[in-house]
Amino acid sequence: MSNRLIAISGAIHVQDYEPEPFADNEHAHGNFTKTLFIGDAQPQGFTEIPSPKVCAGGEIWPEYKLTVTRVSQAGDVNVTVDGKLFEGDSCDTTDHDGSASQTFTVQPNTTITHTIHMSNTDEGDPEDFADLTLTVANNPSPF
Repeated sequence: MSNRLIAISGAIHVQDYEPEPFADNEHAHGNFTKTLFIGDAQPQGFTEIPSPKVCAGGEIWPEYKLTVTRVSQAGDVNVTVDGKLFEGDSCDTTDHDGSASQTFTVQPNTTITHTIHMSNTDEGDPEDFADLTLTVANNPSPF
């Protein structure tokens, strides 16, 4: 049996595209860390990454949900990222304009970095986007 301690750090970059001649594109950045225990008693962990809320231009922000699942007795874990991109007239908009979902595997005793790109596909504005860069370490659990 292989209990795992999964350390996640992330960097979020959001761009609000402003067509010429209005203004320059607006950017926002945020970072976060999370630690999840995955083992025999709890083979799956969930976390939401709305905090810090990263909003660019006062109108575009992403929301991310992460699921970490142990997929082998050796300790391999899958990390699934489900993202939603909101763009409207405030940082509280619920106008859902883009999505991204990806799953990647992190083997035991390794650290990998993976980037998920999400753009405004609903309104055809691919230059409105959010990038999430995750660094995930799959370490042995001390307990």
